[in-house]
Amino acid sequence: MNPNDGKAHYYIGNILYEKQPEFAIENWKRAVELNPSLAVAFRNIGWGYYRHYKNIPEAITYYEKAMAINKNEAIYYTELDMLYELNNAPVEKRLKLFEGQNEVVKSRDDATIRQISVLTLAGQPEKAVEYIDAVQYSYREGASMVREVKIDAQLTLGKQYFAQKNYQKALEYF
Repeated sequence: MNPNDGKAHYYIGNILYEKQPEFAIENWKRAVELNPSLAVAFRNIGWGYYRHYKNIPEAITYYEKAMAINKNEAIYYTELDMLYELNNAPVEKRLKLFEGQNEVVKSRDDATIRQISVLTLAGQPEKAVEYIDAVQYSYREGASMVREVKIDAQLTLGKQYFAQKNYQKALEYF
């Protein structure tokens, strides 16, 4: 009815992605041409480039556009960090993604887990352990990542204290 409605193209893309991914991606692109503030359509284009075309750098470009528009969707942090990791982005770039966004990120377990992993990798295990302790995780089948991430953060912090010869504190974290 209204070919100039960006959301109509966005919805068509959502409906058709499973069976017609190329057509869906083209509709999402049309959606952002018509409505450049539609962050979720940029995210979906990124999703399509990653899942269908296996083009990680192009997917990252679209995710970054989505993030520039809307920083309040925790799933964007999870998915963009995953793409950064697959693209071998430096840990500093991954860390920058999460900086100042803890309130948004902690609304989803998967985003929080990625943030804590990045903090640990970036040599900030104190902050990682602090964030772990501040969040209540929902345990369900297939969601065992929290355990491994928590162990990594605590062992890394323990190693830091051990290197400083603060053996009692190291033992607490070990």
